[in-house]
Amino acid sequence: RACAPSGTSILSSHHPKYLSLVEESEWLNQISSLIQLSAAIADLLDAQGSSVLVCLEEGFDATAQVVSLAQVLLDPYYRTVGGFRALLEKDWLAFGHPFTRRGKQMKGSDQDQFSPVFLQFLDCVHQIHKQFPLSFEFNDFYLRTLAYHHCSMRFHTFTLDTEKERCARNWLPYRPRPPSTYGDTLNQEPHASLWEYIDHLNKHS
Repeated sequence: RACAPSGTSILSSHHPKYLSLVEESEWLNQISSLIQLSAAIADLLDAQGSSVLVCLEEGFDATAQVVSLAQVLLDPYYRTVGGFRALLEKDWLAFGHPFTRRGKQMKGSDQDQFSPVFLQFLDCVHQIHKQFPLSFEFNDFYLRTLAYHHCSMRFHTFTLDTEKERCARNWLPYRPRPPSTYGDTLNQEPHASLWEYIDHLNKHS
């Protein structure tokens, strides 16, 4: 349900079996494990002054989650709006996280490749934010906006699997559109940048 925000499902948060289904999915156990491992890495780097080499599974999923979370814990810059954006661009987009395969964004995508890895990472940040809200420049709505539009396919930001593929679609390098093109036309522009959209909202808030 979290990966299909425009769909309908009886499994809403008000459904009598919702909490038991969440527990059976072991989602919260995975969130807890990711935060614990990230905190351990942050402790090794900060308190003990050690070097840490991280390589989990294929390197695209858990590695990106843990390394990104450790940086959020360690560096206040990555808890700002601009810093968090730079973190996602650096350790998720440029690093080559397979958003299309993991999100099953295209018809005919391999179901076995589906995994809400990025949503897990955002949930981990959400859990940390709930404990230390004053340590973040952004709020929970910002995280929910990223989570929703990671799945909505309204923007090109979190689509395709590599920068090479995005360059082939002429989505990189990023070229801002003139402000006059905002408004109703944004809804008709399938290749608009989510960052551009958020910047536009901030300027008018």
